[in-house]
Amino acid sequence: EELARQLTLQDLSMYRRIDPHEFVKGAWMGNHKKEKAPNVILMIERFNSISLWVREEILSHPGVKERAKSIEFFIDTAWSLFDLRNLNGVFNILSALKSAAIWRLRKTWKKLGVDRKSKLDHLDRVCSSDRAWREYRLLLEQSKLPLIPFLGFFLTELARINESGKDLLDAQLINVYKIKLFSQMMTKIRKFQPVKYSLRRVHKLDKLMHLVPMDADYLYELSLCIEKRSDRKPSEDIIKATKTKLKKLPTSFSRHCLPPEPKLGLETDRAANRTEIKGIQLSKLAGLRQLIDNHIGPEPSI
Repeated sequence: EELARQLTLQDLSMYRRIDPHEFVKGAWMGNHKKEKAPNVILMIERFNSISLWVREEILSHPGVKERAKSIEFFIDTAWSLFDLRNLNGVFNILSALKSAAIWRLRKTWKKLGVDRKSKLDHLDRVCSSDRAWREYRLLLEQSKLPLIPFLGFFLTELARINESGKDLLDAQLINVYKIKLFSQMMTKIRKFQPVKYSLRRVHKLDKLMHLVPMDADYLYELSLCIEKRSDRKPSEDIIKATKTKLKKLPTSFSRHCLPPEPKLGLETDRAANRTEIKGIQLSKLAGLRQLIDNHIGPEPSI
């Protein structure tokens, strides 16, 4: 639960810094987006970084049971985020679990307990984009504050509004309907910015803000290596690329994926920095859990 609390504090800090001007005319999508919408881009980049980190954590376990436990850990984390009403965090974890690299691990998913599968099904239903996000919209309307909304939902809605028509219908007429829709969306976004959580910050977990995980292509190749496709073997290109990229992983992990080769181990300072930052074993859930246990205190109230 402590991981969920710290992610919530970090998400809220970033969400509150977003200025309404960053949403005008799709500033986060156009040229110079980092200058025009710096806080939106920062939150998007962190969302992607956390998602990749979760995938990397799961794939760092060579055994099926260990990977299943890792998935269960993150399902529990997503559930804790849901209890804290950090919907952005829930979507973040779900994006990792539903990624191609993780969702294809059939042997691993079969090891999950019924209770974890039930939790995941509930979160999937609430966060579904089906029927124009019906369940999620109801949740936003009915939930009490504090609440951190999923930023991607608002960006999708704003992009749709931005494409709905021109700002000026002609030289004399302003598109009042479009401006009204934009204003309504801004009201919804700003509604959740002043909220506060009564949570204690654990500074040693601040490094979650500066993760440098592998990219999605690397992780998918590792996934293919861990659980090969039943219909065909991985291509020679994939095997060759995976051998090269496995050099950045501990020898114990690479030995389970591919036939052993001389000096195939942890060889770069960058990988070492990623696996241990100021005492936090970011690539091992056991180390992270121990750190959380050492700092966990009384259950705070929201």
